[in-house]
Amino acid sequence: MIKKFRKYIKECYGVSDVVEKYVTSIMKHIKNNNELYITDEIITLKDSELKLKNFLIDISIGDKNSGVNDTTYSYVKNDTLYNMVISIECKKMDYNLIEELLYHELTHVLEFYKINLKNNIFKANFSEGKLKMIYPNWININSIRNRASISENIEPFKKFLYLIYLSLDCEMNARISQLYPYLLNNNIFSEVNGLDVVKKHKIWIYIDMLRSFNSDTFLEECKDYSDITEICKFFNNINYEFKKLNIGVFKKLKEEIKNEKDILYFLHIFKKIFQKKCEKHEIKIAKLIKNVVKINNNIDETKKNYNIMWKINDNFDYDSDVKIFIYKFKKVFKNIVKNYSIKFNKDSHGLNNGLCEEISYDVVNECGGENEHFFIMDDGFFWSTDKVSPFKTKDNEYWNIDNFKIYGEPPLPYNMLNKYNMVGHSWIFCHGKHYDSECLEGVGNFWDLPIFKRMIGVK
Repeated sequence: MIKKFRKYIKECYGVSDVVEKYVTSIMKHIKNNNELYITDEIITLKDSELKLKNFLIDISIGDKNSGVNDTTYSYVKNDTLYNMVISIECKKMDYNLIEELLYHELTHVLEFYKINLKNNIFKANFSEGKLKMIYPNWININSIRNRASISENIEPFKKFLYLIYLSLDCEMNARISQLYPYLLNNNIFSEVNGLDVVKKHKIWIYIDMLRSFNSDTFLEECKDYSDITEICKFFNNINYEFKKLNIGVFKKLKEEIKNEKDILYFLHIFKKIFQKKCEKHEIKIAKLIKNVVKINNNIDETKKNYNIMWKINDNFDYDSDVKIFIYKFKKVFKNIVKNYSIKFNKDSHGLNNGLCEEISYDVVNECGGENEHFFIMDDGFFWSTDKVSPFKTKDNEYWNIDNFKIYGEPPLPYNMLNKYNMVGHSWIFCHGKHYDSECLEGVGNFWDLPIFKRMIGVK
C-alpha cells in the first residue's frame, strides 16, 4: 500500500529533531576526523526515534552537488531500518553543503522508515523469504522517470516528470529540511532578510520552475520534438503508471488521452497542482524563516508560548487531565480554522478541499505534537493494495476492515463499499473522536465527518 505519509516534521524548527541529531553527530565526526565514509559503527544514537543498522554514508568529491539514497536492500524489522545507503557528491569540500544534503537525504530516510514502521510491514507478508516493503512516492515516481517508455532525448517529457517529482509533498519536506542549516549558516535576524537569502538558494529555482509552468506553451514545446500521437502515448504511459500509485489527482484524469484537447486538459490540471504546491511550499518556507529568526535571536518563543497557553510544566501528562487538553485543543483548532478561512477566503467546506493537511499539522504542532491518543489520520488508514480483507474499493484496492473496527464502522455493508474510493483527506484523532474543519466538535466514527458523508451520499 502506498499510504500517504503522515508528516513527521515537528515544525518547531521546521525539521525533524531526530534528523537534526543525526546530522549534528555526523558533521561533528567529519570535521573532527576528516572522514567521509560514515557507518553505524561510527555514529549511533541511543534511544533515537530513527533506529538504523548497517547504514552507510559515502561522501565524495565529483562533478556535481547532489545526494541520493539507495533503498535497494533496505527493510524495516523489529523497529530498525537496515541497509540504507546515502551517497553525497560535492564539487569541492564544503561542510555547509554537505550538511544541507545530509538534512535532505536523512529526511527522506526517516520518511521511508516511518511509512514502513507505521504500517507494521515488518510483521506483514513474506514473499519467497523476502520482506515486502512500502516505498514512498518520491521513490516510486523516480522509478517511473527511469523506466518511462519514451525517448529520453525528448526534453519536455523529462522536464514534466521532474516537475511532478518536485511537487511531491515529501520532496518539499526534504527541501525545507535542507534550507534549515542554510538559513542558520547565513545568520539571518529578520524575516525579510531570510526571504532574500532563500531566493539565492537553488530551492527557489525549483519553486519558480513549478510556478512558471504553462500548459499551452509546454504542449508547443512537446510538438517541436514529437507528433501528437507520440505525445499522447507518453502521457497515457505515465497516466497508467501514476494511477497505480493511487495518488489522488490521477484518479480524476481521463482513462485514455486521445488527442490534443485531452493533452491540454491533462496539463491544465497539473498547472493548477503546481500552483497550489508553490503556495504550500512558500507557506512552509515562511514558517521556517520565522523560527530560524527566533533561534538566531536566542528567543525560544515556541516553548514559551506553549507553556503560557497550556499553563503547564515539563512534567505535564496529557492523560492526567484529558478534559482540559480537549477543551484547549478545540479552542486552538477553532482559531486556526478561523485564521485560514480569513487568509484564503474559504468556508469550512472549502478549507477541507485542499488545506485539510496543512490545518491538521498546524493544530497538532500548536498543541505540542502527537502522542498515542492525539494524532493526524488520513484515508491511507483504511485501504491497502495488499489483500487485508475480501472487500474491495471501486479501484480494486482492499478495504482495511481491521481499522474500521478501531476507528468507525461504515454506514453501509462492506460488500456495498465497492462503489466507492476514499477521498484524499487528513483529519485529527483526539482521545476517541475525529475532528476536521467542518466538524470542530468531533465525532466518534470518522464516517460521520461531513466529507465522508458526502462521499457515500449519506445525510
